[in-house]
Amino acid sequence: MTQWSPLDRPLVSTRHLGAVLGIRREYLRELADQAERMYSPFTLVQIKKGRRKERPIDNPLEPLKLVQTRIKRRLLDPVTLPSFMCGGVRKRSTQTNARKHVRQPEVVALDIRKFFGSVTNNQVAEMWRARFGASSEVVYLLTRLTTYHGHLPQGAPTSTALANLVILPGIERLYDWCRSQDMNLTIYVDDITVSGREARRSIPVAAHAVSRAGFKLARDKVKVMPSHARQEVTGHTVNRRLSNGRDLLKRARSMVFSAIGLSGTEDDRKRARGLVAHICATSPSQGRWLAEKLADASSPE
Repeated sequence: MTQWSPLDRPLVSTRHLGAVLGIRREYLRELADQAERMYSPFTLVQIKKGRRKERPIDNPLEPLKLVQTRIKRRLLDPVTLPSFMCGGVRKRSTQTNARKHVRQPEVVALDIRKFFGSVTNNQVAEMWRARFGASSEVVYLLTRLTTYHGHLPQGAPTSTALANLVILPGIERLYDWCRSQDMNLTIYVDDITVSGREARRSIPVAAHAVSRAGFKLARDKVKVMPSHARQEVTGHTVNRRLSNGRDLLKRARSMVFSAIGLSGTEDDRKRARGLVAHICATSPSQGRWLAEKLADASSPE
C-alpha cells in the first residue's frame, strides 16, 4: 500500500519539497542539474584478516552533501522501519542486531552482493513515488540529488536509508516466512542474519526474496554457525550471551596501542575511545582493560 511517510500529504510539488527541506526549489533544481559533477571519488584501503581490501568511496562534495543531509534528516530519518532493520536506524546498532540471535541452535549469516552499487536510480525513483507520493518533477529532483552514475553513492548521508527502503519489501517477505518457521531475522545494511532451529533452510528462501527485490546474495560469504561452533553476528559473539567478537577485540587492541604510542595523535585517541566505548557497552569486562590503558595514557605524569 502506498505510504506518504513521514509527511501528512504527498510530495506533489517542488514548492512543497522546498518548504519541507528548507531550501529554495530553484537551488534544488540547479544542484540536481550539476549533481553528477559534485563527487570526488577515492579508494579506501583496508586490511582485514591480513588481506588488502579496496573500497571505492564516491564522496559527495560539500554543497551536495549538505542537501543530502537535509533530505536524510527531514524525509528519511522520520520513516518508521520495522524492528528487524537495524543498520543506519536511530537508536539501533550492531548490538541491537546481534542481540536477537543470542543462544540459538543455529545462526546463518548472509551478505547482499555489492549492495549500494546494486540499488539503481530507477529503484530509488520508484521508492520516492510509492512511499512519498512524489510527482514526476519531485521524483526527478530527489533521485538526481541522491544517486550517482545510476546507483546509490558510497559515502553519501542518504544511501543507507534509501537502501533500507528499497530492500524493505523483499525483506518483509523473508521476515514473514521466518516467523512462520519460528526463526529470527535481522538485517544490518547488507548483512542478513537468520537464527533458530535448522536456520539453514532459510538460505534458498532468502536468495529468492532478495532476487525478487533486484539483488543477489554473495554465495561465497554464506555462513552456517551451529551452537557448538563460534557464532558471530555483526562483530559480536552470540553463543551464550552477547559479547565482542575476536576480530573486533583484536582491532581495538591494535587501535589502542597505536593511539597511546609515541606517534599517536589526539584524533587517534578519540577514535580509540569511541571503539572502546562500543566494546564496553556490549561487555564491560572485555573493555575494561582497554579503557584503563587509554585512561593511563591520558593521565598526567
